[in-house]
Amino acid sequence: MCYSNCTSIPFIAVISHEEKLEYYSYRPRSDASFLIHRLPFVLVEVESNDDHRDEVRMLIQAACVVRLANEWTEAPANGNLNPDPDHNFVAMAIYVEKPKGGLEGRQIQVRRYLIYQPKKEEMDVSPAN
Repeated sequence: MCYSNCTSIPFIAVISHEEKLEYYSYRPRSDASFLIHRLPFVLVEVESNDDHRDEVRMLIQAACVVRLANEWTEAPANGNLNPDPDHNFVAMAIYVEKPKGGLEGRQIQVRRYLIYQPKKEEMDVSPAN
């Protein structure tokens, strides 16, 4: 297990824009993460703006990690994350929301999500919090 602080997650996502037929690369990152076999199983994000874009990005990244990890469990190569294809990878995403009006005398709200893929053969990924 490895802890990573404000660094990129060690893979690059390639995003396609079907209408423009263009591809974009994106290196996911989080404020903090815990890695197993170079994949984050815990992602932590601290609110940096009021529109919750950080939270949405964190959940999308967690969903991508879960799908990638589950795909790797199906590969017959050595070093699989989980050699048992009957068990699914679960990622935890933690979002820390700053209190409005400063920290003095206020409680910080934290939301925890467990992200999993109920059926590996389907594309759906579900949050449970």
